[in-house]
Formats: sequence, structure tokens, C-alpha cells
Amino acid sequence: MRAEPRDLGLAEKDLTQAQAIAEELGMRPLLGRIYLSLGEVFRLGGDHGKAEAHIFRAISLFREMDMRHWLEEAASQLKALGHLLVVAHYNLGLYDFLKERFAEDQEVTVVLDRRKGERRRPGNPAGSERRASDRRTPEMSDGALRLQGFVVIPTDRPR
Repeated sequence: MRAEPRDLGLAEKDLTQAQAIAEELGMRPLLGRIYLSLGEVFRLGGDHGKAEAHIFRAISLFREMDMRHWLEEAASQLKALGHLLVVAHYNLGLYDFLKERFAEDQEVTVVLDRRKGERRRPGNPAGSERRASDRRTPEMSDGALRLQGFVVIPTDRPR
């Protein structure tokens, strides 16, 4: 991945092989770093969804093992994905971590999604009384929030 010219396909292949070995041997710190590297590969390759999923796995492992340096690295990768982080209502630990991590960063907004699966009823158009943070966007699907516990809104999209 660090070679010039960059070969993301080869990097993904090598990291996937390393992931299988690290999982087999139970090398959790290494596995977290591999997930983080895969997240970077997918981010650089333009696959936002896969990047987000791998960074989430890395964050989960780093939080479990209290690896603060690597949590900071993972937070930097999240910021590179987007500046609006929406965390599911059931994932308060992640919300607290991200809120604290980005407290001084004016470019990043961390939001707790308090909805519990409710949907707009047919015939009830979205009104002006709805808060902007409640409006659903294609990137912020309920499925992604339920599955990985957070969603990153890309920086190239309006907030």
C-alpha cells in the first residue's frame, strides 16, 4: 500500500491473508491494525461502506483492549471518511468515545441517533418541524446503524 505506484488490489489481498492468519492465531492487536489498514485501502479505493465497516471493527477491538494510540489512528481514519458521525442509540460507549475524541474539533460533529426504528407513516410528509438530524439520508440507513452501530456521512455531501 505504501509503494509507488500504489497497488490497492495487492494491498487488500495481502492484508486479507494476514487477517486470516491473525484470526487463526488469536492475535487481536495485530488484527485491529489489519482492520484499520483495510479500512484505509477501501477509503483510498473509494469504497466508503467497506472502509467504514473495517474501521468500526478496528475501533471495537482497540476499545476492548484499551489501545489508546490505535484508537486515535482509527479516529483519524473516521475523520477522513466524513465529518458527521451518527452513532446508534444502543452504542453509548462508542458515542462517548467519539464525542470526547472530537470535542475540540470544529470540523467533526458526533450525533446520537435516538430513533428506535420508527418510520414516517404514509401520508405524513416530512414537515419543517422535523430536526435536520432526524432526516434520513440514503447514507444513513437504519440497517447500517443497527449492524455496525454508527454511520459516517461523507465529507463531499452537504450536512
